[in-house]
Amino acid sequence: MNPVVIAADALELGLDLQNISYILVDLLEEITPNHYVGQYPPQRSYEHDIEGYELLAFRWLSKTLGCRVYLKFTIKGRRMWLVSLHEDRKEDQRE
Repeated sequence: MNPVVIAADALELGLDLQNISYILVDLLEEITPNHYVGQYPPQRSYEHDIEGYELLAFRWLSKTLGCRVYLKFTIKGRRMWLVSLHEDRKEDQRE
């Protein structure tokens, strides 16, 4: 939701911002329900544009990016709203 932070995190991952939608498709194909690390039930967003929508958080070792990734998003209508995408910063690397 914060374009500056998302852009900085994407650049840190070495992602080309012009192709991020294609990369997101690849990343979404990698995740499974076992990679879900969000709350049960999912936390709801308080951001204005997606207020009340469920936030879905995933952590996994990405083959596409070659590192552990943290991805958080929501679906509103027919759109995916990217909330967070960065290399996993959690110290407890259990997977």
